[in-house]
Amino acid sequence: EVRTLPELALRFCLSSPRVSTVIPGMRRAAHVRQNVAAAEKGRLTPDMLSKLEAHAWEKNWYPA
Repeated sequence: EVRTLPELALRFCLSSPRVSTVIPGMRRAAHVRQNVAAAEKGRLTPDMLSKLEAHAWEKNWYPA
């Protein structure tokens, strides 16, 4: 279960096998605790990743 958008964003990044490190922003001690809690939940489920894939934005910056 994902409770907040920042948690979703952090866990989405951590779910990619191409990502080895995520450095989230934090201004308060509460942010640190929230980021650690999100990271400890681990990767998103395949079902959640599948749902997010429907919202992917194809960035074709260079025309073929």
